[in-house]
Amino acid sequence: MAVRPSPATGRMTCSLLSVAFTTFTNFTQSKGEPMELSISDIRELLGGSNSQDESPYVTGEKYLIRCVTMFYTGRIIRETANELVLDDTAWIASTGRFHDALKTGKLDEVEPFVSPVIIPKSTIVDASVWTHDLPRSQS
Repeated sequence: MAVRPSPATGRMTCSLLSVAFTTFTNFTQSKGEPMELSISDIRELLGGSNSQDESPYVTGEKYLIRCVTMFYTGRIIRETANELVLDDTAWIASTGRFHDALKTGKLDEVEPFVSPVIIPKSTIVDASVWTHDLPRSQS
């Protein structure tokens, strides 16, 4: 396995491809016969493909998204491998009682953005489809 210090952080890193290769090599060596490994085989070893077809998010749908430190409401206008881009977005400083917010659409404290917002997927804790009008004014 290729473990080396990252030039950016100095921390030791290991690429997923080298983990897959090491796993594959150990498997083939234990069986005593060579095997061919395709890109789809590597993806399967790494836990699946990065296909947009597998995403739980629906472009055009409204969501209440809980991130590590804050909530957002908005409509997904674009999805990349690592980010969601939301339009009609608001930072929700306080949902009030969470179940009531989901059920009624009433939020205690709302701060709307004036342009689309990019949210890293790595910060998302959970997301719920928002069946209410998106909040567009402060409250």
